[in-house]
Amino acid sequence: MKKKAIFGVGGLARELYYQLLDKNIVFFVDDDFICDSKKIDNKPIYPISDFNSSNYELIIAVSDPLVRNKIVSKLPADTSFWSFIHSSVELNNTIKLGKGSILMKNAILTTSIEIGDFAIIHS
Repeated sequence: MKKKAIFGVGGLARELYYQLLDKNIVFFVDDDFICDSKKIDNKPIYPISDFNSSNYELIIAVSDPLVRNKIVSKLPADTSFWSFIHSSVELNNTIKLGKGSILMKNAILTTSIEIGDFAIIHS
């Protein structure tokens, strides 16, 4: 079974991390950002060049959609993505959710909505 990993260490990544029940997470960032990265709960932060798609499934916790798309395009083609749906989210069973999506605490989604890949929805 693959381990879960988060790409990013900014505000969205930290908010996602603190909403997770399972804190057994690894963080990755761009190689040129690694020296400036701060630890989150004393967890090491790894350069994306260390990312192995055989060992990890990834979620991109970066707010800017253009940057998210650029990150995804640079990852290995066989990268698998996980989605996060907070337990407080009201999600109708007619919702279609794309891969790598993030639905934060208290989001409400009604009927017949199709959400694309790598979407981020706050309350």
